Amino acid sequence: MPHSLRNALRQRASPACLLMAYGAHFPHTTVMPGARISLGEAVHRLRNNDPSLVLLTLSHQTIGDEGAGRLADALRGNTVLEALWLKGNAIGARGARLLAGALRGNTTLQQLDLWGNTMGDEGAGLLADALRVNTALQHLDLSLNEIGDEGARRLAEGLRVNTALKKLYLSANNIQDEGVKYLAYRLCCNITLQTVQLSFPNPPQLDKILDRNDRLRRNAAQHRKLVFVWCVQIRGHLPLELIDMAVRESVWDHNLAPHEMQAFLSAAVLGMIESGRRAARHHTCSVA
Repeated sequence: MPHSLRNALRQRASPACLLMAYGAHFPHTTVMPGARISLGEAVHRLRNNDPSLVLLTLSHQTIGDEGAGRLADALRGNTVLEALWLKGNAIGARGARLLAGALRGNTTLQQLDLWGNTMGDEGAGLLADALRVNTALQHLDLSLNEIGDEGARRLAEGLRVNTALKKLYLSANNIQDEGVKYLAYRLCCNITLQTVQLSFPNPPQLDKILDRNDRLRRNAAQHRKLVFVWCVQIRGHLPLELIDMAVRESVWDHNLAPHEMQAFLSAAVLGMIESGRRAARHHTCSVA
């Protein structure tokens, strides 16, 4: 059993989280827990916010752009569904536009599997535009979707500002060296994304950036803990606006090691306290 799936089971994770842990290792499987339902029933239950409909698979039912549009309309007001599988459904750019519109306002869908459709560069670009504002989606599979370098460029632009997506699958497309360069360059601005799968094996320049970002994520987490501790310790000594300034100017330098960050914050805090004392002394002298 994969390690991530074993951990998810031990932590009693939600069904959608279990599905994502499973899909991380077997992203193209068509097996899905629960009975398959028709498009009409799915739309009805989504519109009614059926609390039992957390996972939905409509894979290989050839729903096309029209079916994707019906699902998109139902998703706009849905606050329950966490995982949606639409593999092999002949969804093109028009369907992608409708789904992208739903993603802009949806705050609960965490996994969207669109493997084996026909979205092309235009569809990838429309979904990328939605990624700029979506804050919920964590897993997106666009493998086997006729996406080329232009689609990769549009996705890279969307990923530059996205802070939610963790896994992106783009294998079996037409992305060449130019598209890989776009993705690698923009990933330098995004440390949330943990997996980008283009091929087997992955392009080395892409894996190099992902490894770097993994180190930055670990450092960032340690930095946030340090800042929290220091803010608690100095709250009685400094105005909150000075604490905020120290955080803004220091904590996001992810290249600092934790002990360097601690020394930096310590020096910054002591410096600001001393500056405050000097200002107070100057004010007292002026009044006298």
